[in-house]
Amino acid sequence: MEFLAICEGGGIGIDFNTMFGSTPFPGDMIAKVHSNVAFARVVCEGLELDASVNRCNFFERFLKTAEPTFQGLSTRAKTLREAIESELPLRSFVYIPVDESKLLNSMNKDWGDIWSRYQDVQADSVEATYCYALRRYAASIFHESVPPIVES
Repeated sequence: MEFLAICEGGGIGIDFNTMFGSTPFPGDMIAKVHSNVAFARVVCEGLELDASVNRCNFFERFLKTAEPTFQGLSTRAKTLREAIESELPLRSFVYIPVDESKLLNSMNKDWGDIWSRYQDVQADSVEATYCYALRRYAASIFHESVPPIVES
């Protein structure tokens, strides 16, 4: 995240904390940092990174203080980064190849006419498409071939 790199010296060996310490952070840059922290909070909420969401909330409160300093900003950026890094290994992510992603992204266009006529097939066709995108082909076929009576 850009604001973390800025606050922590940009990864180029600059220590803003030592150089500027208690110097107030430029007011014109606070809005940009605030929008980046807000974005980080939304992403962390989506990934259920609760400790990181709390760190974002602390960071945002800090930005509303009279004069946030480089040192304070650097400390909070580092703490937020550490919270994110500590929580991410507890999550699992699935990669969906580009071609399969296109199937997911075009579901409404591809299936819209069918769903408007046969609402009962929408849930299974969505699940079948997700299974196919995840290369779970047998599961995909199951969703498309099992009559609703079997599932009852």
